Amino acid sequence: MRPETSGQGRPRRSLFLSSVCMALLAFVACGKARDPIPTGITLTDYPGGKVGITSTAQAAQRTIDEQNPIMMRNTSCEAARLLMKAELKKPGYKSVTKNFKQDPRTEFIYDGEYCRIRGLYDPEGKFELPDPGR
Repeated sequence: MRPETSGQGRPRRSLFLSSVCMALLAFVACGKARDPIPTGITLTDYPGGKVGITSTAQAAQRTIDEQNPIMMRNTSCEAARLLMKAELKKPGYKSVTKNFKQDPRTEFIYDGEYCRIRGLYDPEGKFELPDPGR
């Protein structure tokens, strides 16, 4: 014998389950809808032949799929370092060990999915940027 239910029992349950499913779908869709970050090297010229170098890289796809923040940070920063290293091997940069200084701050974007590192190449090795107020 089936237990008796009110005439509203099933529609309410169905409506509740539908609402929960729609909310979950909206949450998942919103979580993945991020603006992509341009990756690669960006150069900024300063007076005196100084060059600001910014390297931005994305984490390995496997770590993004697994949503592993530690591995995303590791792989995105390793990729950014490799891009920076490749840029500094180009012929225009002389005495890199003496004339390049990396900014100690690292920028993580989207919980480490992207990593951005910056540095300054100064052919004279002074590493002083001009004061923008002058």
